Amino acid sequence: MKILSLSDEEINERFFYKKFIKSLKLRRGFGNSYRFFHAEADGIPGLIVDKYEDYFVIQFRNKGVENKKNEIISALLKIFNKEIKGIYERSDFETSSKENLERNVGLIWGENPPDNFIIEEEGIKYIVDIKNGQKTGFFFDQRKNRIYIRQFSKDSIGLDAYSYTGGFALNMAKYGAKKVVAVDKDEYALELLKENAKINNIEDKIEVIYDDVEHFLLETKEIFNLMMLDPPSLIKKKTERFKGFEFLKEFQN
Repeated sequence: MKILSLSDEEINERFFYKKFIKSLKLRRGFGNSYRFFHAEADGIPGLIVDKYEDYFVIQFRNKGVENKKNEIISALLKIFNKEIKGIYERSDFETSSKENLERNVGLIWGENPPDNFIIEEEGIKYIVDIKNGQKTGFFFDQRKNRIYIRQFSKDSIGLDAYSYTGGFALNMAKYGAKKVVAVDKDEYALELLKENAKINNIEDKIEVIYDDVEHFLLETKEIFNLMMLDPPSLIKKKTERFKGFEFLKEFQN
């Protein structure tokens, strides 16, 4: 069950408009690229809206918001019609939900976005592929954590496990780490990580390794004094719960 309101009101375009106005007031100071709407945190479970310069990337993560797609888009356009060029959908995520959700990817409104963006967040540049990257292309929800890790980075030997395109590795390296090892099994993401390191002039501080993190941790002889582990969901369905037990047994042995 998903709760959208505790009062007796119609879930229509006006409802979404009010939610979006509130979200906009909270995030106007975040620059040109940020998570504009964050599902439950902003009062609409299942709705993710990320802003990349003058484009929106949107996810509908349950049937309730999927059924209100037209009203949601109309509300967004009432607010941003003069500021954005297009709205792109990335509802192709994995889910444990039994709802019959459509896995839609593509343009919803306006112009098609470019293949890659270069965005800037708190002084660091990132190349983002919203069409082929994970989720909506970038993990905006980790913004505060990327900033937080900076204070521990000076003179460290860092590990960014499940690094994706290097959000944590870049922040460690930029803020004083002697060396950062970034590990992931997504080859395409690691190529973007290398490009991200170059455009921030810190490629000499980051070692990129293509490997399963579990295998790397069991085999590495390197000693790290700063580690960031942000793994994907290990167990997505109840029937997969035994995978967790096997994972723990492997490390206990």
